[in-house]
Amino acid sequence: MLFISNARSQFWRGTGRKQILHLALELAHIQDVIGPLRKDIAALLENFDTYQLTAIVEFLTRTTDLIYRHAALLRAETNSDVGRTRATKRTASSRPPSAGSKMRIKR
Repeated sequence: MLFISNARSQFWRGTGRKQILHLALELAHIQDVIGPLRKDIAALLENFDTYQLTAIVEFLTRTTDLIYRHAALLRAETNSDVGRTRATKRTASSRPPSAGSKMRIKR
């Protein structure tokens, strides 16, 4: 079994941040907790055939991508709302739209 911790081999993970990894020579304390979980998951996965496992992997990969994409959208939305009041979604100094304006306020 291979355990990795930070420091020797380098790789990029789509985040633009470099991570340096090295082989951990000793088991970390968390392995005491993770070990039984890994064993139970391995036993559970034995009940699925290759096609089912492929579908599970694809589902988990795609939903993970969706979660990251939506989290980024929420962060961007939150960042663009900085300085806006919660009730009006406008900055305190902005004027309300005129009656002829096509701008609509979400409620």
